[in-house]
Amino acid sequence: MVRRPAVLMITALMVGSLVSCSDDEQTSSTAQDQTTVAADNETTSTSTPETSTTTSPLVVTDYEGGATYLTGRVESFSIDEGSLETDADGVEHTRDGTFNYRLVTDDSRVTGMVTGTWNTDRWGDLYDGAMKQWGTSTLTNDNGTWESDYAGGFASPVGDIIARWWRGTGEYEGLTFYMWIAGSEPGVPIFDVGGIIFPGDPPPTVTP
Repeated sequence: MVRRPAVLMITALMVGSLVSCSDDEQTSSTAQDQTTVAADNETTSTSTPETSTTTSPLVVTDYEGGATYLTGRVESFSIDEGSLETDADGVEHTRDGTFNYRLVTDDSRVTGMVTGTWNTDRWGDLYDGAMKQWGTSTLTNDNGTWESDYAGGFASPVGDIIARWWRGTGEYEGLTFYMWIAGSEPGVPIFDVGGIIFPGDPPPTVTP
């Protein structure tokens, strides 16, 4: 976009030369100006920096007795906030929202598609505010499903802080996957997560 005026000027010069030159001169002038335009466009393309997303390396560590520590990332995140109501004092309440994303880890047991529900109470806004959030979520892949309730908070200086206790089904029956999201940046579609898989149930006070 920065180079567009130069391209327009070159085009104008080409038109002027075609009017004033002979057939041979027109051919020569046109070829020269086309070369100039191509070079100008090449400069524009190479001068525009490519955008890239930096992701952390994935880690999987197995421990004696069957527990595993892992890291991963959320990709292709999308959300529908559902219904929105605002109190007279400005506090916002969303209910019956939905989300989906792909969870990527180096442990195939907890790599797959996640769908869930989303509810919030909000103070302020995304870039200068806080909220509490809760709902249910399901992680599915070819060998089983993980089900969880979740709850967490958000504050604009630190992002989301959310914990999930998933119960395994299918080949994952009898396992628990505890996952945390800490510090996701507002508006970024890829962010890091961590977790542990262990045999047995979540703590007694945790549902489901």
